[in-house]
Amino acid sequence: MAGALFTERVIARTIAQCGLLLTEERLRARAPQAVRPAEIRAALQRDKGVLLAFTSIRHALGQLEARKAVEQDANGGWRIA
Repeated sequence: MAGALFTERVIARTIAQCGLLLTEERLRARAPQAVRPAEIRAALQRDKGVLLAFTSIRHALGQLEARKAVEQDANGGWRIA
């Protein structure tokens, strides 16, 4: 039982890290322009065939902001810091 819980946590963490990396990759590709979450989502779906929820993108942006890797502009766009 404990092994299954550990495995689920590892899988969830891996998926979250993947969303973070994909989001950061899209921001770097569009640098120095500001990119809105909808544009990130559309680019991921178009270029990688990955459908990432807005919640996951916002969470990834929040983590990147805490690391001071990205900053938000006044219009809701995000850019690499």
